[in-house]
Amino acid sequence: MASEPQRSPGSDPSELIVRSYQEGRSLNSLRQQFGVGYHQLKRLLTERGVEIRSRKTASRKVRPNGKLTQEQRSELESQLRAGVAPGQLADRYQISRERVRQIGVEIGAPTGRELQRRRRELARQEQLNRRAQLRKARERSRYLKYQAWNELWEEGLTVPEISERLGLSVNGINVRIVQLRREFPGWFQLRRKHS
Repeated sequence: MASEPQRSPGSDPSELIVRSYQEGRSLNSLRQQFGVGYHQLKRLLTERGVEIRSRKTASRKVRPNGKLTQEQRSELESQLRAGVAPGQLADRYQISRERVRQIGVEIGAPTGRELQRRRRELARQEQLNRRAQLRKARERSRYLKYQAWNELWEEGLTVPEISERLGLSVNGINVRIVQLRREFPGWFQLRRKHS
């Protein structure tokens, strides 16, 4: 990428824009740097006789003979096998995306669609893993909370005393204790009434 030209005091911004565009800067980068609209830039450049590059030619300088050295070809193949996007490789090696695709087919590298499918599957798996971790954390938190209730019960506190200590209703605690006895056998052992 060409380095950004610096404005010198008194220099004409339109000349700087034209020179920068001719050196390879994109319309978008010039629009952002100079705060000028896209259509204004195009009009300025065409008025100055500058041919506007298409998006394809603007985004990539294609190697004049389209040939890669053996070393470049080996690097490209290993990167294709590793799943690097063909568009990135086309930019890096200054060849067309189609040529990168052809090389990928020759060596049996995953296609762009296969890479997208893998990325989607990986993202889906990560989402499932995060959900499972959250579920485990919630279950652990719930377990610890009710384990603390059981410890209060084992210390000999009654349901009204536990209710008062936790700030919950007596009925709510009674219902939950019945459920927890089924879920965790051995918790909240029944007590004998002394007469």
